[in-house]
Amino acid sequence: MPGLNGFEVCVRLKEDRRTLGIPIIFLTSRDDVQDQVRGFDLGAADYIRKPIQPETLQARVRTHLELRLHQCNLEGLVRERTRLLEEAKQSLVMAQKIANLGNWDWNIEKNTLSWSEQIYRIFDVEPNAFEATYEAFLRFVHPDDRDKVEEAVQKSLDHLENTYKMRHRIVRSDGVHRIVEEVGLVIRNSQDVAVRMVGVVRDITEIQQAQDAMIALRVAEQASQAKSEFLARMSHEVRTPMNGVLGMLQLLGETALDSQQRRYWAVAFGSAELQLSIINDILDFSKIEAGKLHLEEVAFDLHRTMEDLMLIPMEQAVGKGLELSLFIDPATPKILKGDVTRLKQALLNLLSNSVKFTEYGSVHLNVEVDAATELVDGVVLLFLVSDTGIGVDPETQDQLFNPYVQAGADITRRFGGTGLGLNIAKRIIETMGGSIRLISRVGQGSTFAVSIPFDRVGVDNGIDPIEAELEGFPVLVVGGNEIYRRALLQYLTVWKTRFDSVRDGDRACERIKVALDKHVPYRVLIVDEWVSFRGRAGYERLIQQMFALYDATPVRIILMTSSVFRGDGVANFDPRVSVLFKPVFKRNLLHALVPGKSREASGSDVAIDSARKQFSGRVLVVDDIYVNQEVALGMLRLFGVEAEAVDNGREALRKSEEEFYDLIFMDIQLPDMDGLEVTRRIRARVSEQKEGRRPIIVAMTAQAMPGDRQKSLDAGMDGYLVKPLKWQDLEKTLLLWLPEQLTEGDGVTGPRMPASDSESVPPEPVSVMGELDPSAQAHLRQMLKSVPGRYEEVMRRYLQSSLEALGEVEAALGVGEFERIYRNAHKVKSQSYSIGASAFGDLFQKIEQLGREGNSTHLAELIEDAKGEFCRVKILVEKEIS
Repeated sequence: MPGLNGFEVCVRLKEDRRTLGIPIIFLTSRDDVQDQVRGFDLGAADYIRKPIQPETLQARVRTHLELRLHQCNLEGLVRERTRLLEEAKQSLVMAQKIANLGNWDWNIEKNTLSWSEQIYRIFDVEPNAFEATYEAFLRFVHPDDRDKVEEAVQKSLDHLENTYKMRHRIVRSDGVHRIVEEVGLVIRNSQDVAVRMVGVVRDITEIQQAQDAMIALRVAEQASQAKSEFLARMSHEVRTPMNGVLGMLQLLGETALDSQQRRYWAVAFGSAELQLSIINDILDFSKIEAGKLHLEEVAFDLHRTMEDLMLIPMEQAVGKGLELSLFIDPATPKILKGDVTRLKQALLNLLSNSVKFTEYGSVHLNVEVDAATELVDGVVLLFLVSDTGIGVDPETQDQLFNPYVQAGADITRRFGGTGLGLNIAKRIIETMGGSIRLISRVGQGSTFAVSIPFDRVGVDNGIDPIEAELEGFPVLVVGGNEIYRRALLQYLTVWKTRFDSVRDGDRACERIKVALDKHVPYRVLIVDEWVSFRGRAGYERLIQQMFALYDATPVRIILMTSSVFRGDGVANFDPRVSVLFKPVFKRNLLHALVPGKSREASGSDVAIDSARKQFSGRVLVVDDIYVNQEVALGMLRLFGVEAEAVDNGREALRKSEEEFYDLIFMDIQLPDMDGLEVTRRIRARVSEQKEGRRPIIVAMTAQAMPGDRQKSLDAGMDGYLVKPLKWQDLEKTLLLWLPEQLTEGDGVTGPRMPASDSESVPPEPVSVMGELDPSAQAHLRQMLKSVPGRYEEVMRRYLQSSLEALGEVEAALGVGEFERIYRNAHKVKSQSYSIGASAFGDLFQKIEQLGREGNSTHLAELIEDAKGEFCRVKILVEKEIS
């Protein structure tokens, strides 16, 4: 070719990127092998000698073009595969990063180590800073784990293990310790010699920590369960002998003892009570520490609850000469919902603490709505427990709520105790969602401020009609502790009375004279027993002097006294003087100021209709519980029915065989033979006699479980009444089965259908902790009034049998006798509902259910709660019968 030969053109075309891929075919007339070799070396695709045949050229060109096309396709495929491979690689890197996992390859023969990108991140090392050898890897292994890692690797290489798997710690280059898990596989050559090991490594630090936390949680739960079970056992094991000691000491105190023996007894009894108090503190603290403090939501009467609470430390306070007083702001709701037991426990700790550390003066409880906090459906109450005691220095105040802390070593020596009371109170209050703080100055007393939220129940009924009568009522308050008198005057202010207050008898007489001269005499004089410092005789002279000033003008004198707590009685006071026992509560003060107004008049209780229907017929009551017998018999007497009672199934069978009864009320839970079996036998006997009359049998039971009614009907009973009995339900039953007695203007009546269910029925009483249902009490008194002393006897028998059953339940828990628990709990539940101790009955209903199921969960705690509630019920019952 002129200018450039073909070889030079080929070189230039191959050097240009744009023409690099074009196939080049040499055409030549020379038959030189060296030229052909040179052309192919330069990149020619073919070599054709002249003369050229067109068909040959076309075929050769077509072939090279097809080859070029295939080459282009292949290059595209390679590029696509390369792209996909790179994407897969990036995905693998991302996945390894997310899983905190990397892969490695160890060439054992060359001792070179290849790590993926993620491993470098796990070990926190740059690739160029890593020697990439097995020894370099070992330097990252925690020194304490290095030997076991090397041992595991060697076992894999020596065929002792199929794979290498190890979990160990590493120390990264930044000094942070991590936990990794490695898995490897050994690759061997044809001679079975290990030449490579490949595997993965994963950072499992967070996983291991989570597993450790789960293990710790399980261990803690097991420990808590063990602690709870130990607490239940110890509660039983420790309290049982202490109850025995205290019980026997109390019995001993009722026997004839000489003066020296009486002193010994007093020391022993006081020590035993102190020991039980310390044990109770420790067990309560342990219960809180174990997380076993469970709150219960029940409705309760705030006023009655606080009044009953104040009675508990009253005897100790009076014994020290302290005044104990209570004021509840009238703006506070009457009925609330919350854990009343824990509330009283916390406040009692604070009150007892104040009484304990107060040598003279007073202890006062003030209850009001916390104005600083508002709730939509509830209310936050502020309880202020104030005293004039020794006070607490600022340094100790911050630590006083910690367990085992008291104000000082000298305080511990003087007053004793565990130092747990305030901590227990604080923990209870905080569990209830409240808070507590202390305001105190040494030598000037202390105030514990407790704020707790509660739910409201219903709406308040407004102003009591009796309170409305007191507007403008002239009253003179004479004497009394300053704080105590202030609480008294707060009530008189709320009721809008016209009152004055003086400190001593001389000033009282002067005020009385002035009021008489102005013709606006005081109608009531409230005189504190401590107004005179000349003893009982001096006080009685003051009373006579006051009566003399009034001459013929009517006046009532109300004595405020703690005599009932000192045991010296008030029998020798002037009979014209009314007695108002301390602590003075709102309701007691109200009825003292307006005597003759019964509770029924103020809407507190439901009066019993004395003009109800009267029935005739022979009735047998079958019940093994004395209280329930008396309730049923008393109710039947209200309807003119004189009935008999037996306490077991076999006696019921005998009586029903000897005599015919129109109606038999049959308890289901009887000690020897249950009521269902007794009923079946009575029915079978009547069926055999053919001529025998068929008595009506009505179940009378505290069981109200689903299916119980049907079981009773299937056994042959005709009706079903649930205890506690309500006179409306009893009346319906009597209307159905007994003839009504004739009264003037009546025709002859026989059995009739009971009243429709749509008739108005009074609402169920609210189950309130630490309270006797006033309606049930009113009914009980009415039913038993025909026999003098019967009410008092029933209530005493109730206390005695409940205490015995409570002891039986506790003893049965210790040996796992659930049938015994169930039987005794059923007994207490039944009779408690009958006398109006509904909250106490509710506790034993739960105990009964657990006993029936053979379930010990929370039984110990429920029994302890029942003990506390029994103490409260006992105080209330003794007040009722005193």
